[in-house]
Amino acid sequence: MNRSVLDWPTGVTVYHPDRCYNGYTLVHGRGPWDPVRGISAEQVNRWHLIDMKGQVVHAFYGNPATQRGSQLFERVANGHYISNGASITEQDWDGNIAWSLSSDFREDARPTGFHHDIQKTSEHTYLAMVADRVDAPQVSRVTLKDDHIMEITSEGEIVWEWWGHHHLEEFGFSDRAKQIIFETGGGQQPGQDGDWLHLNTLHTLPDNPLYYQGDTRFKPGNILSCSRNGNQIFIIEKSTGNIVWKWGYLDQMENMWLNGTEGQNQYLVGPHDPKMLHNGNILIYDNGGGTGYPPINRFYTRLVEINPVSGEVVWEYAAGPQASKFLSIVTGGVQRLPNGNTLSLDTDKGRIFEVTWEGEIVWEYINPRGGFYRTQRIAYPDCPLDSPDPKPADLPVPDHLGLPVSDTLDYCPSL
Repeated sequence: MNRSVLDWPTGVTVYHPDRCYNGYTLVHGRGPWDPVRGISAEQVNRWHLIDMKGQVVHAFYGNPATQRGSQLFERVANGHYISNGASITEQDWDGNIAWSLSSDFREDARPTGFHHDIQKTSEHTYLAMVADRVDAPQVSRVTLKDDHIMEITSEGEIVWEWWGHHHLEEFGFSDRAKQIIFETGGGQQPGQDGDWLHLNTLHTLPDNPLYYQGDTRFKPGNILSCSRNGNQIFIIEKSTGNIVWKWGYLDQMENMWLNGTEGQNQYLVGPHDPKMLHNGNILIYDNGGGTGYPPINRFYTRLVEINPVSGEVVWEYAAGPQASKFLSIVTGGVQRLPNGNTLSLDTDKGRIFEVTWEGEIVWEYINPRGGFYRTQRIAYPDCPLDSPDPKPADLPVPDHLGLPVSDTLDYCPSL
């Protein structure tokens, strides 16, 4: 039966309380900024906190300084919420601004806005990214849109920085890939001229058993990042700036064995949002689409957990090759929950879901306002609501309303 996404129900469509990590979920409150339709930048930046029933219990406003809206809005360890865009903003529960920094704070750089991700690394420091226009003839004959990672103090002082173009050889690109980057400057979409890496993630490594077993590549504080256009995730050693670990890149033209089945799951296409888990494994949102040098085409999205030492995929959730089931080419995010479930989203459809290790969807929410970038599940005690609702079992929602899950998602079991 063919049905449009527009025919799907909205709100909570699946809920099994006894198998969920019950809490509150951050949901983007609006679709794209659209002055023709009367949707303002302020409306774009509105985020809702919903309960497990899909009811809005609190509203936030992200950074209003960019018409495209805040790409990121999430809770950090001190209980505040950070957002980015034309500036970085940290606010408290009530919307009071604790700190803000405009991306034009660098006098020697053209302001381009902070993009994609930001991480609060201590009480007074933040990791953030901008895209600088750089001429780097060793990388490309085209002016690059080069990712520049900075650690910034709350006073606006840069205390650590890293540029992608200094590390071409460390990414492990094939000669063919480097030639494509040199000739074209990279980038996979119109307007991305020179966007050869397109980084989208900043994640400082937590305490983990791999480091304490003697593998210094995984030292806490090193930075895990992700190149969408380069089809790989990688770790930057904080003390040297060197790339000391990477996974996911493959030149398909030089690995024709992929025409078979062996190794099909050992590469990434357009990935987002890798995170190291407490067991040392890394969880990744592997978008699919057609990125890389030359592009690799895979038209479904999957969630992948890997052992970073062996490179083995230890868990995978995917919809298979039918794009209508689960495909989000441009954006995405993933969160491992304390009970072992995984929260993720089908961003293009505005769909958030919680999935068990066995591949069962136990909670699903369809955003009536369309797609968004990321989401986050927050524990009940971390939200200072006057009347928190810890009784999710009262929700009268059937297992499925219409389509979205049971006959549109398949499962790839753990490997």
